[in-house]
Amino acid sequence: MNLLEDPWVPVTAGDEPQQITLEELLCSDVSYALSHRRDDMEMAALQLLVCLVQAILTPEDDRNLLLRLEKPLDRDRYRRAAEAKKSWFDLNHQTTPFMQDRDAKDQNVTGIQKLLPGLPEGDETACLFNNKDDIQCLCPSCAAIALFNQATGAPSFGGGFKDPLRKANPITTLVFDADLRRMIWQNILPSDFIRNRFASHNDQRRDEPNWVDKITAGEKLNTSRIGLVRGLFWQPASLLLSWERERDTCSGCGAEAGMRVRFFGKRKFAYTLEGPLWPHPHSPRVLAKEKWFPVTYSNDIPPWARFSDIMIDSDEKEPALVLQHYRAIAPHSPLVLSVGGYSNKQALITRRHHDMITIGAGWPEHIDDIHGRVRLALAYGEMLEKKLYGFGENCSKNGKSFKANARDLFFQRTEALMHQSLQETKWDEEKAFCLDLAEKLEQVCRDIFEEVTTPYLSQPKGLKAYSITQRTLTKAMKDLRKPLEE
Repeated sequence: MNLLEDPWVPVTAGDEPQQITLEELLCSDVSYALSHRRDDMEMAALQLLVCLVQAILTPEDDRNLLLRLEKPLDRDRYRRAAEAKKSWFDLNHQTTPFMQDRDAKDQNVTGIQKLLPGLPEGDETACLFNNKDDIQCLCPSCAAIALFNQATGAPSFGGGFKDPLRKANPITTLVFDADLRRMIWQNILPSDFIRNRFASHNDQRRDEPNWVDKITAGEKLNTSRIGLVRGLFWQPASLLLSWERERDTCSGCGAEAGMRVRFFGKRKFAYTLEGPLWPHPHSPRVLAKEKWFPVTYSNDIPPWARFSDIMIDSDEKEPALVLQHYRAIAPHSPLVLSVGGYSNKQALITRRHHDMITIGAGWPEHIDDIHGRVRLALAYGEMLEKKLYGFGENCSKNGKSFKANARDLFFQRTEALMHQSLQETKWDEEKAFCLDLAEKLEQVCRDIFEEVTTPYLSQPKGLKAYSITQRTLTKAMKDLRKPLEE
């Protein structure tokens, strides 16, 4: 299967799910939406589509990009672009199979379920809703998406295998649109935007995927010399899918296919990356101790609480390049983000994430106002954690569990409130809006405080701790609100 020519894109147009070609998607006026059983595979499919279009159809400037947003691409234009690089994207190419290495044939043969992050593997392993043999085989579409996802957004296979170029569990942030064709173009960077960020952009010989322009074992590579296309499709592992010409039902998406893959070979392949963190255009990064690090997921922190890390542009923080560019081409439109990734503990996936965040129109000029709303909410949450930690220490000597409970409850109870806050566009009434937000946050804090402390009021220590904490909680909330009333 060739990703530039054959049907593989999992979509729906309001009807039954189907797989269509990239040409049909980009050159048709039908409004398609991605459709896959697994949310992480759906997110990975979107990112793969963006990377494919970036590799073969990079527009020269914003004018050309906006033209492609407005209307479907000419089919002859697409076919010429695809022809030039189709050998890169063939899953079973004789010499350069997509994101694979022929030298991994028959080495450390592994069940295909291992290619989907977060699923159990091996005997006597299972996890919630999943068993070790849930994924028996994958169709070419799911295999390509899983191969790309494992290489770009998930932890490595474990000891001896490299993590993705942007590290183990990066947050991916892409602009969302209900129309898949438009969504792809909204996440494409034009050449004039890329040139100042990737030194090798004008040297195509240095910007080929690393299964085409191969690296050698033991090689030392400087990240500053990795071009945009090479980095977008960076394959850190040596893998090879084992194809079978057998008609079967795909365990991943349920589609019938004439080809299936049940196993893949993998081999350890050592090389060294030197230099700063590669600036992946789909992920934010932060500067700490003079080094850039990817913004990563944490199990219990919702995306709205990471607003600063995802959206604020400063000397210490850099939003994803696609968001920086989108701000320039659509400054007066609301911003809808598709945010996804994994939480992990080394090679173990502990949680999948896929969230939507909507930010109201006018956000580029009012980014500080939106950040202020988030800071206000986080201040209330931190205050509640401290007060319930003190309560726990005074009545049961177990403050940490009270603090953790307060944190979980606060994020749960404020999720809808904060998403609504991010969408609000009453910029000329910002102070009044924040005061109203503070009042709602106070009520959440009071409700959680009463809920957590009530079971301990029958104990003398609990009653005393309640009385003390209630007074300090009231004062702390008053102090947080005071600047908004001045």
